[in-house]
Amino acid sequence: MLHIPSVEEWWRLTDKYPQFRQPSNLTLKEYGYMRLFELIEEQRPKRVLEYGHGFSPTLFEYCLKHGIEIWGVDDHMDLHYFPPKEVWYENHKRILRDQFPGAKFILGQLGTRQDTMKELPKSYFDLVCSVSVLEEIGDEGTILSILKHAGTLLKPGGMFANTHDIVFENPRRSKLLVNWLRAAGFDVELTHREAEILNGSSRYVPWNRALLENPTQAMLCYNLGDLDRMFSGHWSTLFSCVTKAGQAGVAHLISEAAGELDRRNAREIAARDDSERRAVEGGPAGARLRAEITRLEGELAELHRQLATTRAYVGILD
Repeated sequence: MLHIPSVEEWWRLTDKYPQFRQPSNLTLKEYGYMRLFELIEEQRPKRVLEYGHGFSPTLFEYCLKHGIEIWGVDDHMDLHYFPPKEVWYENHKRILRDQFPGAKFILGQLGTRQDTMKELPKSYFDLVCSVSVLEEIGDEGTILSILKHAGTLLKPGGMFANTHDIVFENPRRSKLLVNWLRAAGFDVELTHREAEILNGSSRYVPWNRALLENPTQAMLCYNLGDLDRMFSGHWSTLFSCVTKAGQAGVAHLISEAAGELDRRNAREIAARDDSERRAVEGGPAGARLRAEITRLEGELAELHRQLATTRAYVGILD
């Protein structure tokens, strides 16, 4: 699922969660939390992990109030708007750890630190999520590591939900996110309308109705540089919610791959038989058949590799 919000949606959500119905310089972040609230109410996960939460108490307060087990993982990062490390740790303790003793907080980062991988239980969470975090990361390898690690933490069928801030009408990052999610092993199926986002945000929601960040806030916080700072464009956010393939889904993949393997084997045998009958001719027809056999053998080898990879993935889930 992909979604870019409109102002009307913000109005609807702030009717449900009136604490957010006020002028704000954190419009996109607040939208992200409201959308997570609604997702939690619809899907009722029992165990939730938020990564990259900073000092935000929003989801911890909500989950503990509703009897949901909530974990958080984050640590100081050398970004231009972060306070010094000692101040960051002091704020983290004062605002989160001391205020929410029922939550489990881990100082770490998904995908990039071995200590974090050891501390977080695998196949444990029903929902792993973040709000306006992934856009901070420019390195593709780091993002893939985060997404793959998140996948190991989810139960089969668990949800991975994020808001990823984007420059409106620039589809590059949206396309990359979809590719990264698929590469990390998540089920990503888009409706025709959702797929339009990959061709440009205004194809999904007109820009004069889209929920946009305060441009002065974007200029101060999102755009780097000092005297020569330039505005990169109006920012909106992309909400995505995808699932980890369950055993049934993986078994279906194996069945499909095995069936295709059988069909390719049958075609190769038929081609060999035909080749044996006609190879004696030594003419162009025999050469074409031999080329076809070589091509089929290559496809069979690739299918064997994919089948082995899928079965290995089932072993991980088990």
